[in-house]
Amino acid sequence: MLAELMREFHAEANYTIEQERAAEAFLSLLNRPELGAVWIALLGEASVGYVVLTLRYSMDHGGPVGRIEDFYVRATSRRRGAGSALLSELFEECRRQHYGAVDVEVDGRNETATNLYRRFGLDEYRDGRVLLHVSITPPSPTSPCRGGEG
Repeated sequence: MLAELMREFHAEANYTIEQERAAEAFLSLLNRPELGAVWIALLGEASVGYVVLTLRYSMDHGGPVGRIEDFYVRATSRRRGAGSALLSELFEECRRQHYGAVDVEVDGRNETATNLYRRFGLDEYRDGRVLLHVSITPPSPTSPCRGGEG
């Protein structure tokens, strides 16, 4: 169910994901609560959305902080309270667990999502630092240099 919601979420942005890889990612997260949590919005027995919170340790905050990795509500259920309910549960858990902060990356053109996040206290954070990023992939079996060798 979560992998299907994730597929729909990515399809809206014209991204494709491997359903099996998405399912494995959810299983890994669900089996390791120290990495984060997932909330699902239900309407009756139908799933209409989800939100994923991942955790990291922050030296600045002296403890764990959260990041909203994925947040999606099906188009037919938007503006009906499902998104607010998901974020309410997420932030309540963050307060219970004494997390130091929560952040999220949002497309600046998505005013609906930005406004929803702002209602929960999230706002632009600019302090002169720049986030740099690199994706790490495991070396191929034919790679001339593997861990510890050369």
